[in-house]
Amino acid sequence: MIAVPFDTLKLAKRLKDSGFTQKQASGAAEGLAEVLAESYSSKNATTEAVETLGRAIEQRFTAADRRFEAIDKRLDAIDRRFTAVDERFDAIDRRFVAVDERFDAIDRRFVAIDERFDAMDRRFVALEQGQAELRDSVTRMEAMLAKILDGQAILHQNDMELKRRLDQLK
Repeated sequence: MIAVPFDTLKLAKRLKDSGFTQKQASGAAEGLAEVLAESYSSKNATTEAVETLGRAIEQRFTAADRRFEAIDKRLDAIDRRFTAVDERFDAIDRRFVAVDERFDAIDRRFVAIDERFDAMDRRFVALEQGQAELRDSVTRMEAMLAKILDGQAILHQNDMELKRRLDQLK
């Protein structure tokens, strides 16, 4: 038991002066001394327990801080990996943009080629129409020539008939 600075004789004398018997005054003074000693001892034990608990908590927090630092390092490494992956995806995106630009240029060339083919198709249609018109004209001319030739043959026959008659008249 820890000694508490408490004067039990002085208390016993006061109690005796107040009307307590010697035995009652001594017993009360000693009992109070024991209670105070236990209370003081309990207070010290509580203080020691709180200090011990504080040290244990501090140790646990220190250990947790170390674990969090390790986790932070791992997360930083993961962030660096994600950054590297993002850079790779950015490079791939740039390549796709370049490929898209090439396809756009090729598409523009095909559009120009299609326009040229359309122009050529229009020319062919015009040529075919002109050719059809020319055939029609040739057919009409042939028919006219046939009529002319028929007429010429008739004229030739008539001319021959006239010559023969003229020869007879002569």
